[in-house]
Amino acid sequence: MTRKTKIIATVGPSVNSKDGIKKLVEAGADVLRLNFSHGTEEDHSNVVKWIRELEKSVAIMQDIQGPKIRTGEAKESTQFKQSHEIKSSMLGQIEIGGELRSNQGVAFPDSKLSVSAITEKDIADLKFGNKLDVDIVAVSFVRDANDIKKVREIVDKNIKIIAKIELKNAVKNLDSIIDEADGVMVARGDLGVQLDLEKVPFIQKQILNEANAKGKITVTATEMLQSMKESHRPTRAEVTDITNAILEGTDCVMLSAETAIGNHPEVVVSAMSDICKEADSRNDTSVLRFKETSTVDTLTTSLAKAAVQVANEIEAKAIVAFTETGRTPLLISNYRPEAPIFTMTTIDKTYNQMNILWGVQQIKIDRLETTPEMFEIADTWLQNNKKFKKNDKVVIVAGTPPNKEAATNLIRVMKIGEF
Repeated sequence: MTRKTKIIATVGPSVNSKDGIKKLVEAGADVLRLNFSHGTEEDHSNVVKWIRELEKSVAIMQDIQGPKIRTGEAKESTQFKQSHEIKSSMLGQIEIGGELRSNQGVAFPDSKLSVSAITEKDIADLKFGNKLDVDIVAVSFVRDANDIKKVREIVDKNIKIIAKIELKNAVKNLDSIIDEADGVMVARGDLGVQLDLEKVPFIQKQILNEANAKGKITVTATEMLQSMKESHRPTRAEVTDITNAILEGTDCVMLSAETAIGNHPEVVVSAMSDICKEADSRNDTSVLRFKETSTVDTLTTSLAKAAVQVANEIEAKAIVAFTETGRTPLLISNYRPEAPIFTMTTIDKTYNQMNILWGVQQIKIDRLETTPEMFEIADTWLQNNKKFKKNDKVVIVAGTPPNKEAATNLIRVMKIGEF
């Protein structure tokens, strides 16, 4: 079975070579993440060059650092003791003692901080990301929708923006953040610091549910295969965690330290791929499989839902979507059809970005001038590349006339061999 859930793998010292990148992609990585909290511009430039030299299309995600507040340099073996008072910029009392180490992240879940959510470093990195022609930007430590608006003012207009939900304030402002962003990431690491750990699984469900209801991209991240930084096999708990995230409706699962600094990154990606394939084979148990409603009341959403319903009822061999922006295949995948989704586009950026969409296989095509040409190229491509047979039924979804960023307005049931 073809895997439908997509895999994001983080690039780091363990794969910092052309061969290392190639092995990640061959093992199953669909999106490669550049963590701008680490590495130099030269490092990131080299990685992008290596990625673009690959035969397979891969999406490039730039993950900006954001306003991570850290401790400064501390004397070795500095110990905080219970009930002692300390004075830094505010007077505080130690509730639980422990060692103070240098450059450690500090969380203020219930405070409104004056530091900007988009730092000077972030602005410089985003401009550099434009030069690198990245496909997706993940925004760290988002507090509200205005943070996404600020990023959108800096990045090229065709770059997709993913809001990382990792702050308590982001959970409070989730609805408006989802509206403004192209997608969201459940960043469970910092969520586990900002909120009680036992609440994180329910927050994950809330984020995925609300984003899917609005037809947005969803990513689940952090410690998904943490044990495999050293081990060659995942734990049973990790396999269960990944499977549940997929059945809850995530489009992508993300690997961080496991591939960036792990001992055998390509083995981790391969294990993740196997887990995803098994979960995808049980698509009938996904919460989105029988999705009935959407909070997005648009023509495109209605047609996407109708296309999936028709495809399921007539047991279509495929759904073929023509797109300029990637919006139509996203909405189709959001209803988790049984049939594979093949999407055709003339736009290079869209072609790469669709690597993040659940169940979507993309095809780069030349510019078309008429609607009959759409049907003809779909018919020919499916016969030549997927061995479809005469009279196999296919659902076509498109906007007419071709080559316009207009709403999808056409559904057609086509039989292979008609053209």
